[in-house]
Order: sequence, then C-alpha cells, then structure tokens
Amino acid sequence: MFFRVSVTAYAKMWGLNCIKDKLTTNQKILFRQTCMGHFLDMSELTFSGILVHELLLREVHTSNVDDEMWFYIGRKRIRFSRQEFVLITGLQMRDYPPAQQLHRKLGTRLWDTYFSGANKLSYIFLDQWYARLNLEKMDDADAVKLSLFYFVHRVLIPRDERSGIQNFVLCLVDDLDEFNKYPWGNIAWTVLHNSLKKAAFQKLEKIKRKGFAQKKFESYNVYGFSHAFLVRHNFLVLNFLILIIYLFCIRQTYILKIFILGMDFRGNSSVQRGFWYSL
Repeated sequence: MFFRVSVTAYAKMWGLNCIKDKLTTNQKILFRQTCMGHFLDMSELTFSGILVHELLLREVHTSNVDDEMWFYIGRKRIRFSRQEFVLITGLQMRDYPPAQQLHRKLGTRLWDTYFSGANKLSYIFLDQWYARLNLEKMDDADAVKLSLFYFVHRVLIPRDERSGIQNFVLCLVDDLDEFNKYPWGNIAWTVLHNSLKKAAFQKLEKIKRKGFAQKKFESYNVYGFSHAFLVRHNFLVLNFLILIIYLFCIRQTYILKIFILGMDFRGNSSVQRGFWYSL
C-alpha cells in the first residue's frame, strides 16, 4: 500500500555546522582527537523524507534476523544492518558496562559548573543553550566536551523535542577516555533501527484500521542519525534515484529536483549532483 506522507528527521545537520562555526582552531584540534572527530569533515547533507518513505515501503521482512533491514530496489535486495552503519559512521560497536553501572563512577563537574540550579534539560532548549555558549572565552577542554554533548543529542541520537535529556552523557563526556571507549555505534544504531522499524509500519497499520483519505498527508518522525540510512552506499543512493524516477513515471506527474550527495565520513571527496526531472 502506498500513501503520501511527511517525514520529519530529528537529526539536524545544522547542529554540526553550528559546532564547526563556534569551535576555535585549537578546540577543533582537540575535537578531532575524540571518537567523533571525523564528523567535522562531513559535508552538509540534505535529508529527504521522500527517499526514506519510499524505501521503507519496500522493506522485505525476514524472520531470522532482528537487527537487519532488507529492501527490494531495482530488482535487487539491499541490506542495511549494523555492519553498514559502522562502515558509514565510523562509530564503535562493542560490549561495555551498562550505563547505570558506569554512571556511578562518573563525576558531575560539568553539570555543577554549567547547569547549576537546573532540575533537568530538554531538547526544546538545547539549541538555545548551545548558541549562548561563548566557547572562545571558555577552557578549551570544556568547550570541546560541551560541544560533544550537543553533537550526541542534536545529531547522533536526537529524540522528540518534548523529551528530557539525562545528565549521563554530560557526566560521561567529562571523562574523555571513557567517552571515547563508549559504544556509540551500538547506541546510535539501536535508536535509528527501532525508529525505522516502527515509523512507516505503525502509520500503515493505522491507515488499514481507520481508512485513508487520498488527499490527506500522513506524517511520522524518524529519530537517531537518519542521514546514515540515506548514504548507506553510493550504489544505494543511485538506486534511490532510479526508484524515485520509476515511481514518478508510473504514478503521478511532478517536477522533482533530487540532490544526490556522496559522503565519506572520514574526509575523502564529497560529490553533489543536481538532477531535474520533469514529466
């Protein structure tokens, strides 16, 4: 079943651009030495809800593997799993002590210093808080740690704007050795995978139950680092283009501008091409 939809990604790449703009030269050097440093070399990436939605509608469900997603595109089956996610993001996946166990041995210096008197943090105020920071007048180490905290919550594992932010990451980032060893790949993959598995499926089930008005747009959200889903591989991106052209050829008339963005998270060449397609 096909249905028109508006897809919102909570991972905001302008958050990364904000970090790049605010960090000083010395602070960028320190940031690059962390497990998130390679993201500074990432070119700006545009999220496409159309591509995500059309792909999710072509998921091939398998019963034997829970942490893989398979899609049928261009007469080929293409996988998106932990392995692809690691290759794209460069993040680590490993066994590590549970967050609660690790939290007990971490300090609260950053929280006490920069959030004294605050009962809790929420995503809705996250951007305002980071924008007000004057990193140039701040200790370089603290500036990098607060920027990492912002990056994790705005880009890597974003949640609903109404959600609260636990201080675990803020405590963890104050110990950069522990922060760099932490399995961020596991965390980011779990958030994204769970979101992708539920998003379109739950909306589709709702439509089946209540019926669907053809002129109505449905909507759903995608949490986690959703951009990694779009750049799983250059081959997959090209198949996205083929898929979209095919769909619009057989279904409806549109003028569509598709931006194909090739990206390498480790700083290799980035390619952007614009295609106009008029039917």
